[in-house]
Amino acid sequence: MELFLLMTQMLFALMVAIGVFLAIRLVLATARWEVRQADQQALSEVSLPTRRLLGLVMLLGPFAARFAKPSLAVKRELGVLGFHSKIDDLFFSRLRWSFILLFAFLAGGATGLAFLIDSGPLMRWAVFTSLIVVLLASVMPYIWLRDRAAAARRSVLRGFPTFLDVLALVLESGQNFQSALQLSVQKLSGASGDVVLKRQLQEISQDIRAGQPKVAALQRFSDRLGLPEVTQFTASIKAADQQGVSVTALLRRQAEQLRTSRALAAERQAMKLPVKLLLPLAVCIFPCTFLILAFPLAVRLSNSGLF
Repeated sequence: MELFLLMTQMLFALMVAIGVFLAIRLVLATARWEVRQADQQALSEVSLPTRRLLGLVMLLGPFAARFAKPSLAVKRELGVLGFHSKIDDLFFSRLRWSFILLFAFLAGGATGLAFLIDSGPLMRWAVFTSLIVVLLASVMPYIWLRDRAAAARRSVLRGFPTFLDVLALVLESGQNFQSALQLSVQKLSGASGDVVLKRQLQEISQDIRAGQPKVAALQRFSDRLGLPEVTQFTASIKAADQQGVSVTALLRRQAEQLRTSRALAAERQAMKLPVKLLLPLAVCIFPCTFLILAFPLAVRLSNSGLF
C-alpha cells in the first residue's frame, strides 16, 4: 500500500512538472504570438462580449494551431451562415482546439486540487467530471455550428417563395437578371427582414459584378446552401438561358410549390405532435394526476381502519 501511494505521488509530481513546463512554454509562445489580421476581422463578426471572450481563448493559438485541420463540412456550414469570407474552417478549428486546451488545463488543475485534498471519491469524481468537460468542449462547437446552419437553412426556405415571386415580377417588367436580383433583394429585406437570405443573394450580386457568369454565381449559391429548392431554382435559370424561354412562369410555379410543401410539412409536424407528447404525459402528467386522485381515497381508507 505504501509503495502504491509513493508511486502515485511520484506520478502526480511528474504530471505537475510537465504541466509547469507546458505553462511556461505557453507563456513564452503567447508573448511572441501575434493575432493575424484575418483573425481580427473574423472576431469582428461577433458581439463585443463574445469578441473579448474569444480573444482571451485565442491566446492559446500557438498550441491550437498545431492541431487545426481544414474541414469541408465546417467550410460548408460556415458558407451557409455567410461567414466563409472572414471565418474559414482553419480559424474555426483553431478556436475549437483553443477551447479544448483551455478546459483541459482547467480540468487538470481541478483534478490536481482534488488529489491534494482527497485521493478517494473526490478524486474519482474530479477525473470523471474533467473527462466530461473536455468531451463537451470538443463537440459543442460542432453542435453550435450545425444548429446555426440548420436555422439559417430554415430561414432561407421561409423567405425564398417571396423572393421568387418578386424576382418573377421584376423580370416581367423588362429588367435584366442582375438588376432584377438587386431590386428583389431590396424588396425582400423590406418585407420579411430575412438576413440570411439577403446575405446570400447579395453574394450572388457581388459575384456577377466581379465578372463571374450568372450561371457560375448561381451554382456557387446552390453549393453553399445545399438545398434541393435552391438547386431547382438554379436549374430553372440555366434551362431558361439555354433554351431562350421565359423563366417567370417557372419561378411562380416553384414559389407555389414551395408554399404547398411548407404547408404539407407543417401538417406532418402537427400529426407527429401527439406521439411526441405521449412520453412527457406518461412520465410527468399522468403520475401526478393519479397521485392527486388516489391520495384522498388512500387517506379515507386509512382512517376507516382498512390499513
